[in-house]
Amino acid sequence: MAAGPEQAMKIALDPYMLRHVPLTELPGVVADLDYRYIELSPREDFLPFFNHPRADKATIARFKEALAGAGVGISSVLPLYRWSGSTASPPSASSPGRSGPASRARTTASRSGTTSPSSAAREEVRR
Repeated sequence: MAAGPEQAMKIALDPYMLRHVPLTELPGVVADLDYRYIELSPREDFLPFFNHPRADKATIARFKEALAGAGVGISSVLPLYRWSGSTASPPSASSPGRSGPASRARTTASRSGTTSPSSAAREEVRR
């Protein structure tokens, strides 16, 4: 049975090696490399390693315009945070009232057109 468009595999570029390219220029570069999707890994101007997201609503709007203009989509957003403590567990979508980095990453990801950041990207560090 053939896979429908909603089931098709997305081949995405992780543009970490292009981290020097401004965020709004990234979709054009990715399109020039013949990719249709970006796997958005941590970068200083969007979701930096182990810090709160830096992209505000205006930056996200400009990024979405650039994505649409280049015909490129986001396959996933991969935030990376440290969770510490011997009994601490990372916040989850089902934990109301939490406004830590993971919650902000989910909000930033959804504003960028991705349903949620990849849970596989969470790093648990026990001290």
